[in-house]
Amino acid sequence: MKVADLYKQDGPVYSLEVFPPRNGETTDAIFNTIDNLIGFQPAFISVTGGALGSLRGGTIAIASDIKRKYGIEGIPHFTCVNRSIQDIENLMMEMKFSEIDNVFALRGDPALGQKEFTPHPEGHKYASELVEQIKALNDGEYLMSKDNKDYEGIPTDFGIAVAGYPDGHVELADKTKDLENLKLKVDKGADYIVTQLFFDADIFLEFVENAKNIGIDIPIIPGIMPLDKYGQIKFCSKQMGIEIPKKLNEKLQSNKDDKEAVKEILEEHTMAMCKKIIEQGTPGIQFFTMDKPEGTKKILQELCRGKEMIFRSSTIISASDFASLNRALDIVFTGNYGDKKPDEVKTIIDACLNDCAKKYYKGSVDNLVKNELGDLIGAGPVNPEHPNSIYRSVADKMLKFHEKGVYTEVA
Repeated sequence: MKVADLYKQDGPVYSLEVFPPRNGETTDAIFNTIDNLIGFQPAFISVTGGALGSLRGGTIAIASDIKRKYGIEGIPHFTCVNRSIQDIENLMMEMKFSEIDNVFALRGDPALGQKEFTPHPEGHKYASELVEQIKALNDGEYLMSKDNKDYEGIPTDFGIAVAGYPDGHVELADKTKDLENLKLKVDKGADYIVTQLFFDADIFLEFVENAKNIGIDIPIIPGIMPLDKYGQIKFCSKQMGIEIPKKLNEKLQSNKDDKEAVKEILEEHTMAMCKKIIEQGTPGIQFFTMDKPEGTKKILQELCRGKEMIFRSSTIISASDFASLNRALDIVFTGNYGDKKPDEVKTIIDACLNDCAKKYYKGSVDNLVKNELGDLIGAGPVNPEHPNSIYRSVADKMLKFHEKGVYTEVA
């Protein structure tokens, strides 16, 4: 599936970014983060390759594992760092054979301790060149084709994401020139743009407008990092050249020694930014989780409140119906029947499932369960000869959600 196609649907599309572990550590933090947020049904999950010159292995393998485990697109960040054009082609084949359909094409940061990016002598200096090479593979043009005109390779079909910089690139003070560089990446074959984090919604909205004015007509997705510490925002501002709005900076300065106050200020500011850019029609938001789900979870709980939810098969179910289904199933798997008898409980569950099935699945409870719930946890097909298996498969699915607190506040 091409990720760019997801942005053709109505309403904002939410996605996640996770961070690979340092070499020698486990992936537990990544999958704990995803498990905590998967109930919000992220459209896809991208996997970085490190940041600010810190290189980490496993990006492609983790992205592939995400796709296998959760059934959604895992997108590796792919850079030019220390790679020849042959290395790049070889790794693109690894992605293809790992059933990865999308890639985030980046130049990459300078190595640790260096101020400027040094390209591989046989590699690319700019992200636009990397995009061009990937697009050539999509057209069936391989390096071997240059030496052997008779060689015809099978075209790949990668979706291509690139980065945008609302505050401008830290290495380029001229924002107009930076936008021209972005336009070049689009012209070379990019399908959608994910921006660097920012702290001012107006700067992002101005960036989108300026991009449209120079002919950039692909989706521009804001990157949001839920921060909760004073040191974090100061670090990002310094290292990435991101402007902190005056009023926000004054609040933080006045409360910098009060951790709880700083956390509340940053959470409120980030939530307000998200709501504003959604109101202005952004096609989605990419949350930079840094493998810490709590901040993203708070935002998604608020953004999804009272909204329609989308099932895996793209069937849209109202939030009230989804919440009703959850509350009914909660009785099943908690065993908290109160003063109700088992038969009464079964009647409640039957009524809820049948109501949702009637509205969304032409009356088929079996299809509702199998297509939307049961298969997601590997429960296998529902055995019609054992009616309780319907409730158990659904209950197991919902238990995972309720344990994480997902949907419990959706009304």
